[in-house]
Amino acid sequence: MRRKDKEVSRDLALEIIDRCNYGTLATIGEHVYAVPLSMARDGEVLYFHGAKEGHKATNLNQNPNCCVSFVGQTNIPKGEFDISYESAIVFGKAIEVIENGEKIHALKVISEKYTPNNMANFDKVVEGAISRVAVWKISIDTVTGKKG
Repeated sequence: MRRKDKEVSRDLALEIIDRCNYGTLATIGEHVYAVPLSMARDGEVLYFHGAKEGHKATNLNQNPNCCVSFVGQTNIPKGEFDISYESAIVFGKAIEVIENGEKIHALKVISEKYTPNNMANFDKVVEGAISRVAVWKISIDTVTGKKG
C-alpha cells in the first residue's frame, strides 16, 4: 500500500468487508473480467454464488487467482475537492464448492448476511436451488484496508 498513513489493521479491513453490500471480483482468463457480487465472509474465506456458466466461471476455471475490492463508507465534504472512504482489497484463489454440505453452509452464510429476516424459508428454497447454482469460495491469501 502506497499511503501507509491511511492503512488500517487487518482486523479492521475484515470488518470493512463484513459491512459492505458487495465486492467487485476481478478475474483473468480469456478476457479480463470484473463483476460486483454479494459476498459473505466466513473466517478466512469469502463465499459467493452465481450461474454455472459465463465469463466469471470460465475465467476462474482457467485461472483461480483473483482479486476482490470492497468500498465501504464514503464521505464527500461539502465545499471541498476531496473524498474519503474506507476500502479493503483481497487477493486469493477461487475454488468452486462441489460438496452439498459446504454449498448449503456457504449459501446460509450469504443468506444470513443479506436476508436474515427470511431464514425461516432457507431450507425449502435451497433444496430447490442447490443443483442449479454454482457456489465459489475464495481463500483470503492477503487482505489490506485503508480509511481516509
